[in-house]
Amino acid sequence: MRRCLLAFLLLLPLLDGCTTLSAGDCLYADWYETGYLSAANGRPPSDALKFQSACAHYGVVPNRQAFAEGWIAGASASR
Repeated sequence: MRRCLLAFLLLLPLLDGCTTLSAGDCLYADWYETGYLSAANGRPPSDALKFQSACAHYGVVPNRQAFAEGWIAGASASR
C-alpha cells in the first residue's frame, strides 16, 4: 500500500505536465510501480525522461529499466 501511495504521489505532478520531485522521491521511488502507474494513467513512456531530468538535480539516476518494465505491464493491464 505504501509503495502504491508513493508511486501515486510521484505521478501526481505529471497530471499538469510539470514534474516536481524531492530528493527523497527520487532516492526511494519504486520505478517499476511508477512506470506501471504512468501507463495505467495513459501517460507516454517518455515520462521516464521527465523523471530523469527532475532527479538529475539531486544526482539521482532513475532505474529506467524498471520504469520501462512497469510501463509495459501497466499498458498491458489497462487494455
